[in-house]
Amino acid sequence: MVRRSDKKGIGNLFKKGTTGYRATKTNKVLPSSSMSEVGREIESPGYVRSFLKDKDRFVPNVDYTNPANFARFGSAREYYTKAIENIYRFYPYDGSQKEKLDWHNSASYFDNYIFENEYPRTNGYIEIGHAWGSTSATVDGTAFGDVVYKKSSAPQYISIKGGPNGPAIPAYASGSGYEKPISYKFKEQKANVYDAEIRQQQNLTIDGTTGNTVEFWLKLQTEPSKSQASPGHAYFDIWNESFEYTPGSSQTFGRLLVESIFDVDGSGNPNGAYLGDNIFYVTYASGSSGVFRAGLGSTALSGTLGIDLSNWNHYSFVMKNDPTGSNLSLKLYINGNLAETVITGSQIGSVDTLPLNANIGAYRTAPTPGLYFSGMTTDGWGTLSGSYMDEFRFWKSSRTSQQIRRYWFTQVGGGTNSDYGNTDSKFTGSENPVDLGVYYKFNEGITTTSSLDAVALDYSGRISNGIIKNYSTGMRSTGSAMVLSNAAEREFKDPIVYSNHPNVVMYEEEASNKGREYDGRNSSFMFNTLPGWIIDQDEDRQRNTTLALTQIMSSYFDELSLQIKSLPHLKDKVYLSGSVSGSTNKPLPFADRLLKSHGFIAPEIFADADLLESLANRDDNREFEKKLSDIKNQIYTNIYNNLLFINKSKGTEKAIRNLRH
Repeated sequence: MVRRSDKKGIGNLFKKGTTGYRATKTNKVLPSSSMSEVGREIESPGYVRSFLKDKDRFVPNVDYTNPANFARFGSAREYYTKAIENIYRFYPYDGSQKEKLDWHNSASYFDNYIFENEYPRTNGYIEIGHAWGSTSATVDGTAFGDVVYKKSSAPQYISIKGGPNGPAIPAYASGSGYEKPISYKFKEQKANVYDAEIRQQQNLTIDGTTGNTVEFWLKLQTEPSKSQASPGHAYFDIWNESFEYTPGSSQTFGRLLVESIFDVDGSGNPNGAYLGDNIFYVTYASGSSGVFRAGLGSTALSGTLGIDLSNWNHYSFVMKNDPTGSNLSLKLYINGNLAETVITGSQIGSVDTLPLNANIGAYRTAPTPGLYFSGMTTDGWGTLSGSYMDEFRFWKSSRTSQQIRRYWFTQVGGGTNSDYGNTDSKFTGSENPVDLGVYYKFNEGITTTSSLDAVALDYSGRISNGIIKNYSTGMRSTGSAMVLSNAAEREFKDPIVYSNHPNVVMYEEEASNKGREYDGRNSSFMFNTLPGWIIDQDEDRQRNTTLALTQIMSSYFDELSLQIKSLPHLKDKVYLSGSVSGSTNKPLPFADRLLKSHGFIAPEIFADADLLESLANRDDNREFEKKLSDIKNQIYTNIYNNLLFINKSKGTEKAIRNLRH
């Protein structure tokens, strides 16, 4: 992803280690660091190893749009169907970046091509309160100014169970039309791995010592939200189902609440003014300690930062005990920038009384005890109306300014059930905590089956799938808040993991027919060379075991055939940018050796690229469209392609110009 407002070009990477086309003496690619230090900067030490394996993997330049180019001995139909199944069954959609790289490294050349170029993938966001309907109840909240709270007759919001969730919960939400329900992680067949030593416990926590962070993209219907049906409305609410916090009691109350409160006119409707001149209010409490409805985000910020709530903006709320005193520190970040810090309330410990469950887009319960006893005894009050959300993340720790600034316009990795990515840097090795509690991208696509579309898949890796209450057609969209806000030019499109999704069904049928047609005329198809009685017996019993066995053998032969065919052409001049669209188009990972074999000194390009640029293909402000290692090898390849002309005109201005081109 490249932020359109960022004018920094990739060419700046040349300036540190090169002068013109002559490199300086340094060949240092990365600063001297231990694997654990490097891993914590990116994601995890395991990610670095997986990245290097992917970086050095040779990929033949093959046009996969034609089965004749990759299916010599095996069944093209089987290649297509198994590649598709490999994606929707085994791709770690909620895994860490390391786990995703491991999948790509273990997948065949063909599987990777299908994933990158043909398999249906999508982005998405949700509209909460798409259909408000009628108002079923109203409460006048005299406990906090002149505020009115309303409840829809069919409130639409996302309900989350904090867990830990057991193995009975499937990895992918199942429905009557879902043919292949699969339990989580395929090997262990269980949802949550419980390990208290690394805080791998429940998925929702409240703890002032480690802190908490709530992040999401938000677009309200109008500014200043006059159309919100309920003047008091909640964005996120965690509650442990207790209001017991009177001094002298057992102090079991626990709450984390982010809400907005609007003043009302004589008829009880929002008049467009923020009550108390604050855009948001935060409750962060355990027992009688903490803070109750602290104002955060002064309305003056709207003019200062140019924030309009009717536009897409990213909001981050960071709550933690203030290390410099006895209060709480509350921080609001808007679009990656620190907008306001409020020091208030009193410090809190962890909320140990369960259950901790949450709502997105509605109150879990009344925001105050007075309102509870006034009639707000159930959840679903104060839902948003006609408001959009994307990339919702809840963290069981306080995120740093660097982390928020780095990831507000991009996705993050999950894998918190099986990998230790996205962790607090003060932990090392096996002590890494798992901090990402829940993560909703809304990128699972629209199946048009309400029972499936009403499930918000959790991309954190802990299977806290949210349930969209009173789901209605039109709540989901397949766009991207990051792109629509111009914060990024693109967002990574996640593969659709529902096998019965219309796009997946259509693609699988088309690919299967294409493969079947080719198999019928492929004289080298190994299975068809067997005696007819074996083929008939295999098909009659509908077991296809012989076909599966020959396909396994054929896949090795076909992959070896691609590599053997590529070997004599490694030194050919290949212009990848002009090759056919079906090609994998990955430059040779050892392209620099082509130059060295012809006596041309090939110094390390991007020698002073930092860890992010080298290992994550991004910097703090943008994601690169292509991998930095591939760009480097493409440059080496382009120089090699023009080496004859460069050598003939060496030492001249023309030579330097052509080398740079």
